[in-house]
Amino acid sequence: MLSVRCSSLDQLFSCHAARLLEAKVNAAADTGLGNGDEGHAVQWAGSWCHHHGARRLRDEFGAVGDPDPLTIPASFVPSSYDEWVVDWYVNSVTKIIPGDYALFIEREMKRVFPLRIPVQFVNAQTGVLETHTHIELTGHLDVSAVSPDLKTGVIVDLKRGYEVVDAAEFNWQLAGYGVLFAAAVPTLEQVLMQIKQPAAPERTTEAVVKNLDSLGALIEAELNKLVEDAYTFSTGKPCKYCDALLVCPTARKDIKTMRETLTKELFDSIPVTVSTEDLGDLAFHAKKLEYPITRIVKAFKERLDQEGGEVILKDGTKAAIIEEEGNRRIDDVQFAHSRLASKVGANAAWGALKMSLGEVEDALASTGLQRSSKKKEVETAKGWIDLELGGVISRPKQKTLHFS
Repeated sequence: MLSVRCSSLDQLFSCHAARLLEAKVNAAADTGLGNGDEGHAVQWAGSWCHHHGARRLRDEFGAVGDPDPLTIPASFVPSSYDEWVVDWYVNSVTKIIPGDYALFIEREMKRVFPLRIPVQFVNAQTGVLETHTHIELTGHLDVSAVSPDLKTGVIVDLKRGYEVVDAAEFNWQLAGYGVLFAAAVPTLEQVLMQIKQPAAPERTTEAVVKNLDSLGALIEAELNKLVEDAYTFSTGKPCKYCDALLVCPTARKDIKTMRETLTKELFDSIPVTVSTEDLGDLAFHAKKLEYPITRIVKAFKERLDQEGGEVILKDGTKAAIIEEEGNRRIDDVQFAHSRLASKVGANAAWGALKMSLGEVEDALASTGLQRSSKKKEVETAKGWIDLELGGVISRPKQKTLHFS
């Protein structure tokens, strides 16, 4: 049976062909798009926070279920921020869920939807042509709860990462969870769905869904469109985590098609200035390709470094990894300041050095100070900065380009 995860709905509903191409690529070999040590470290921290948050909800508040087993390296050491995340998560979950609700952790759920028409696809693992009449949606709910009368539900999803996810009211993953939960508890009349991401500007976003039948119909319709229109690609946001990015024909076309011969009539019709609307359209499409291009260049640099540092491309272009001087940095800040101050004055010298708040926090944390804590009596790096440096910190406004 065809099966998709709630966590992939945003990608698959945007780019239908990603489902088949990712399956094809992953069945054959490594994708070449590894996240690197930093990515793994964030993932390990996320697993640790989910595990320990679930364990506390079970042991301290009687939640039903068992924490997923930890599969992270034994050498992983959680930061004080990770410990704070667990405290904040547990406290905020137990604050919004009444004590008489049935509380569940780490629930794996599924729901099968009928397809409007049978579809045929080649199984990437076996090479066999298969006919499908149904599609399965699966998901893993971090926290769920239901009222004693089985009419009100709560779903909470923890995001430990730093990259801000879509808010609850626009989040396909959370919508999928709501549909799965409604199928498991058919008497539900409404569900409060929350995303908790402590690293986001809005740590908690939520949506209250009362039209659960309509939500289910929407998900079913989108799943049907996904398999009926299975070979349509769309570059942009779906490329963010796609394992097939490096072989995707549409991404390659968007990036490589940079040559065209025009007729004289078309040349004569080219305007000498661009309208704001046309410029905005161009900027919007350029923005969509920004992340895929960054991933592709990074993957190529890593591959080239592994394979000797040099290759000749099909058109004769030589690509090479060259070790060269990076940006200069001042290693002895005190000496540099004293010498510069003798020439331009102390204030101007400090202005030229421009102290980084992130590096200040890192320096305080290196002394053993916690970065943050929910306990007011605990001295933290963030608290020290606010108390001792708050009077000399400013935050100028910046203008960010946003498309919606």
